[in-house]
Amino acid sequence: MSSIDFISPDKLARLIGVAHCPAVIDVRTEEEYDADPRFAPETLRRPAATVSDWAPEFVGRSAIVVDANGKGSAEGVAAWLLRAGASSADVLNGGLDAWVKSDGAVVPEGTPKRDPEGLTNWVTRPVPRSTASLVHGSRAIFRP
Repeated sequence: MSSIDFISPDKLARLIGVAHCPAVIDVRTEEEYDADPRFAPETLRRPAATVSDWAPEFVGRSAIVVDANGKGSAEGVAAWLLRAGASSADVLNGGLDAWVKSDGAVVPEGTPKRDPEGLTNWVTRPVPRSTASLVHGSRAIFRP
């Protein structure tokens, strides 16, 4: 079983939108979410209290767990994910607070909507003009 590592907001920013990006899981409490209802792109929201119920979704997958400030339940959730069979489970160092302070992209919940396959479209960095016509106008399509 892998050990839990911490990932910096800068490293996470480089991973979002690429094919090998781990699942990003937000485990903030309802109160923390109500105080700041934004997410990093591609984030899945799951309650930490029921991790034993949803952890099997991540068997064989890599994950990055995000809490409000890096002092919450992210480490415990990462440990559960590893125990359930995730290939790796890292914790975002400093949580969503650190992500926001590092100027990481944030979006409101539900933006954009997932398609029937569970996929979304994201542009996390400028698309070079020479390839812009090969993708949908100025939007590149990334699949998790």
